[in-house]
Amino acid sequence: MEKTNSEIANKVVNALQLDWLVPKEKVKVEGGWVTLEGELPWNYQKDSPKKTVRNLEGVKGVMNYINIKKYNTDDVEKLNYQQFKIKHFRNH
Repeated sequence: MEKTNSEIANKVVNALQLDWLVPKEKVKVEGGWVTLEGELPWNYQKDSPKKTVRNLEGVKGVMNYINIKKYNTDDVEKLNYQQFKIKHFRNH
């Protein structure tokens, strides 16, 4: 018996909750095709959800529309400065 979209969606959400690498993203299921959407900071986080759900029963395929956040140079400079301050204070 073929799984319903709702049954597949429940399996996908449960599997993603068990995968600690995967932040909770948007999941849609239509005709057994899973669509993942959202925005994450790292590539490994984008790839992990697809690997997690592609072999679940009833899943015919996965469309991964998760985007990687882009940081502007100001954000990177702030982050580097914050990390420097933390290291500096730990050493003194």
